[in-house]
Amino acid sequence: MKRVVIRLLAGLTVGLVFFFTLLLNWPLAGLASVLPSASPFKLERFSGTLTKGGVGRVVMTASGWPIALGPFEWQLTWPPAINTQLGQAPTAWQINGEWRGLKTRWRIRGGDLSALDLTQLPVALSAHWEGELLVTFQGRQCLSSSGALTAAPLQLLSPTPMTLGNARLRLVCTGSAPELLLTLEDGEALSLEMTATLNASGGSARARGFVKEQHPLTEWRVLLSPVNQGNPLEEQVDQYVTW
Repeated sequence: MKRVVIRLLAGLTVGLVFFFTLLLNWPLAGLASVLPSASPFKLERFSGTLTKGGVGRVVMTASGWPIALGPFEWQLTWPPAINTQLGQAPTAWQINGEWRGLKTRWRIRGGDLSALDLTQLPVALSAHWEGELLVTFQGRQCLSSSGALTAAPLQLLSPTPMTLGNARLRLVCTGSAPELLLTLEDGEALSLEMTATLNASGGSARARGFVKEQHPLTEWRVLLSPVNQGNPLEEQVDQYVTW
């Protein structure tokens, strides 16, 4: 009886190894047909396998305004790690993760915003981000973060082209999900600090600082605050939104 159980377990192990090896090396084009049609993500132009592959374009429509990104490539390695690239070399984003027990460590190296297609949004931005972010998670809890991404300058392409200023992006661990911290500065005319947090039910964002009248963003503030048209604008900014 003991021999029979051992043989069954050995056979089951061999079968599982064969199945997962086959799955990981199966062409992605064949797996695309099993994706649910109601998914908020639309994947286009598959190539390679689950172990080493890519998607030409990922379209996200969950928020109502479609955001697309790509091309996106990945490679799984052992010990457990994933190396990904978003966008076209040499200005692609590099996102690398590794698993160590219950912890995951992520390294994000900056790239060009051209990897994101924001043409369907009310605003479009342009920038090349440099530097890197290091973040450690345990489950969904953010344990530590360091580093920053910088862009000099951050430019608005539409609806009105303008240079916004120099940007700096960081992630701050607050005990659960990380908080996104973006600072925007343009000499003595602009200084803004924007924070954003995301959770399963939505998120919130806050912008604080000042925008002086000589900065191009003043025109936007007038359009967004009709009650101030014809009157001097307050330089101080403190706006809070949730969704």
